[in-house]
Amino acid sequence: MICSPLQIVLGACAIGLGAAIQGTAGFGMALIAAPLLALVNPALAPAPMIVAGGSLTLCMAWRERHAIEWRQVGLAGVGLVPGTVAGALAVSSLAGTSANLLFGSLILLGVVLSLLGCSVALNAKSLGAGGLLCGFMSTVAGVGGPPIALLYQCESGPTIRANLATIFCVGNGMALIGLWFANDFGPQQAAVGLAMIPGVLAGLWASCFTGRLLGGGRARWAVLSLSSISALALIAHSI
Repeated sequence: MICSPLQIVLGACAIGLGAAIQGTAGFGMALIAAPLLALVNPALAPAPMIVAGGSLTLCMAWRERHAIEWRQVGLAGVGLVPGTVAGALAVSSLAGTSANLLFGSLILLGVVLSLLGCSVALNAKSLGAGGLLCGFMSTVAGVGGPPIALLYQCESGPTIRANLATIFCVGNGMALIGLWFANDFGPQQAAVGLAMIPGVLAGLWASCFTGRLLGGGRARWAVLSLSSISALALIAHSI
């Protein structure tokens, strides 16, 4: 893997933009950063992006630690583990375009139902199912945030950011382990990811100010908007 210093700087800028979005709404870094990183140099993802993004989720979880609901995180984690394993097993048999179309449609359906006043109660069953879908979709389609984020759409901004960040910490760790077993993660990828962390820190700092914009119910609209964008991106990629 060869990345020039300029490409790493540009990658850090892309990661920083995504970090500002995720630091504000609770998720969305991969949605914003992944396409930009692919344009700069495909070698900047997925492992380097996950390494840099892992620092973001850790910092967010620490910053919002007062709002973490550990029982909810544990319930989502119970679903996340088998979901990731199932996704890894399905990758070889399920075409990527079919997965993108299916999951994009399901996410849009969830957004529409939410706008119509339908919502899923935040309980053990829904968190387990959300974690399962999150792990599965992260592995198969590359977008795992919306399924679990939709469950938190009616919660406060700090609660959304704290719990999603903690859940994503688990997911990032599992993803890196999987990439290591697949020989797609090693010292070089780790070094590039670490070099992009200054961009993450800059984006996280910016989110300290933009996060104040999500009071008064605006966090819900941010979640629904990002979920819709990710769904449309998945569907467009499958056409």
